[in-house]
Amino acid sequence: VKRNYFNSVKLFSNLIERRGGPLSGHGRRMADLAKKLGTEMQCSADDVQDIVVGALLHDIGMVGLPDAIVTRPLPSLSGNEMEQYRRHPELGEQALMSLDDMQKVSAMIRSHHERPDGMGFPDRLMREQIPMGARIISVIDYYDDLMSGYLGPGMSSVDAQTKMRRLRGTQLDSEVLDVFLQMMASKENNNKPIEAVVAVEQLEPGMVLTKDLVSQEGVLLLAADHAMTPQMIQRIAEYERRRGLNLRLKVRVPRR
Repeated sequence: VKRNYFNSVKLFSNLIERRGGPLSGHGRRMADLAKKLGTEMQCSADDVQDIVVGALLHDIGMVGLPDAIVTRPLPSLSGNEMEQYRRHPELGEQALMSLDDMQKVSAMIRSHHERPDGMGFPDRLMREQIPMGARIISVIDYYDDLMSGYLGPGMSSVDAQTKMRRLRGTQLDSEVLDVFLQMMASKENNNKPIEAVVAVEQLEPGMVLTKDLVSQEGVLLLAADHAMTPQMIQRIAEYERRRGLNLRLKVRVPRR
């Protein structure tokens, strides 16, 4: 039953993303972040599951909207088109009304465009009036929209996070945003390569030289940012052996 439930959710999500434009891949990226952020927020396993489903289906109300609205960046919509767009949370809730197991999810979908300052839609809820799942979805939705270019020119992750910090407590929930930013900082730190000084026998393919390798005569042998390959490591080892040296190279080591 659980497998069939998730298969149905994935089917709905795929139908949404087949509309193309900014929706392509959006739900799947959201679901991945939703699972991580829900866990970081110490939500229960059942709540995390509902938040993931809500992330996959949060734009299900967009299915009934014209292509002219769905496939274009939000700032390009006319006033009438924006009014239609603002109905999609309600339409999404209505689409799930008959499904008993989806009522928590449908509440998240209805409220994922609400704001802590009460300036959201459709109900102008404030702060704790907004379901926690909706607050989580709102943060990751805004992040992905900034990255994908749905809200204007696409941003880098760093620039998107900088903009989000300015919306803390107004458009984005303070508690959720703080945890999200900590999560992203931890992820980025974990992905950063480690810098180390290694002997030639410790060199491995994929390591990147961070300091020029210069001979005793002052000749540049390898410039910084050169990536190690098995062939290059072999040549460095042979150079070291022939010259009777004990080389130490400064490199970036990819995290495993």
